[in-house]
Amino acid sequence: VLAQTQNPNTVQLYGYCANPFMLITEVMDSSLRRHLRLLKEHGGIMSLKNMIKIWLGVARGLAWFHLEGFTHRDIKPDNVLLNYLDNDSSLISSVKICDVGTILYTL
Repeated sequence: VLAQTQNPNTVQLYGYCANPFMLITEVMDSSLRRHLRLLKEHGGIMSLKNMIKIWLGVARGLAWFHLEGFTHRDIKPDNVLLNYLDNDSSLISSVKICDVGTILYTL
């Protein structure tokens, strides 16, 4: 599935190894879980702009999966990856869905 996608809201697959099984994907700056934990530890509040960017990124990624006939089945903060603008964690530049290990083909 990932090898066939060029969707900006799903992690790009570059290759894989069969033994041991391993996927080679693009590298992102953080997961949503880590981002939220760091905000909480530092007493920060996520900006409305970042909230909307995350929500839209996840929605667009899931919409792409559904249009292609797949159901992700494991959306959680660990499987939402973020890139930051200029390494500034207050400025999210992209949002991508990863971990398609439990994906289900529904068509």
